[in-house]
Amino acid sequence: MREERFFFCFCVRNFTGYRPLAWCDRLQACDVFLSNLASTVRKVDIYELAAQQESPKRVLFSYSDRSAHVLLPTRASAVVLYRCLSEKGGLPEGQFGPEAKVSLVQELKGDEIYESALKYERHLDRLKEDNYVVDQELSTSLVDRIIRAKCPIVVDFHLHPHHTSLEVFPCRYPALKFNVSYESVTKGGLGELISSPEVVKVAARIDIANVYSALRSCSAANFRPRNFFDVSTAFRLLDLWQYGQSLYQTTSPSLKVIVCTVRNY
Repeated sequence: MREERFFFCFCVRNFTGYRPLAWCDRLQACDVFLSNLASTVRKVDIYELAAQQESPKRVLFSYSDRSAHVLLPTRASAVVLYRCLSEKGGLPEGQFGPEAKVSLVQELKGDEIYESALKYERHLDRLKEDNYVVDQELSTSLVDRIIRAKCPIVVDFHLHPHHTSLEVFPCRYPALKFNVSYESVTKGGLGELISSPEVVKVAARIDIANVYSALRSCSAANFRPRNFFDVSTAFRLLDLWQYGQSLYQTTSPSLKVIVCTVRNY
């Protein structure tokens, strides 16, 4: 891989005298390797696949070898991404090919597997304390009921230091809180909800980081977001129709201002 060789040679050349081998070892510890990729796979597809891991990453892609290295900032984030992609359905055959494989350049050790599982259990315990729906079967059941009822819902996304959450307000019922992760998107029904053309999803604004982060995770799992109603954009379109104000030059008002203004129309 020409790009990979250049990158590692660059590291060795610029860190001579500063233990370049140790530096390369650290890079390899945080390296997730994808091989036997389909000929149609592009570098941007790997970035979309790795988007389920919120940490910054760099992709080294070889079109000739049909392989890619995903470099993450820490060993822990590399282990999390590897676990997500190594599960059944983690690498969709229709997009990446039936022979696509994922591995860690530095193999998992027994203690790492235990620590990774323990951290995941602690994360679930914290979510339970905050009244999140963490049971995948319950999550799937709730989503199925919403889709069958074709019930319009209000959605509110929140970006936290280590995860993204989604609050769903189905009419008069209490709000439902979900953790947006690869598991909840693919196994908990959130992907079907986000991509359902039958359910109107009303959001205060969708062109912000917290919404983008959640929708990016869904797109990475091959669930295309559909049927979203952006209240902020609708309000600016109303201003364009009534006053001729530009969509690009006006600022997005708060939801409270929008509601008060609409009441006075």
